[in-house]
Amino acid sequence: MRLYTAVFLIAPIVGNGVALAIILSGRVFSEETLAGFYWIAFFSAIAALISLIAFLRKDIDLELAMLGSAVQAVLLILIFAAVYQDVGLMDGPDPVHPSFQTSLYFSIVTWTTLGYGDLHPPRALQLVAAAEALLGYLFSGILIGLLVARLEAART
Repeated sequence: MRLYTAVFLIAPIVGNGVALAIILSGRVFSEETLAGFYWIAFFSAIAALISLIAFLRKDIDLELAMLGSAVQAVLLILIFAAVYQDVGLMDGPDPVHPSFQTSLYFSIVTWTTLGYGDLHPPRALQLVAAAEALLGYLFSGILIGLLVARLEAART
């Protein structure tokens, strides 16, 4: 494994873990500090693409690429859930401060772009939720592609 590949596999996992720890520490975020989450999302997407490229170039094996992408996806879902819990969600016109379980539910529903419609983000989090949905598409595509490659490799 090349050094740059190891850095791009480990750095986002560590970075996302640190971001999750900061969020869960109880710090309250304002609309201005939410911009940092866009950067987390951006760099995680770049890291996932680099993992895929590293696999395609045969710098890392398939299982490591799948594991790295899956761990990044789970950490991002947890980060977004913590943000939703901290800032709050909307239930119709009424703001609510959801439990972590409800925030996790909303994060998974947003990540998968399922969208039941029972909860929605407040105006301050609309772009955050949109970024999560786009990341869900990106990571789903990457993981499905890697899974297909794994199945093809097992078949041959």
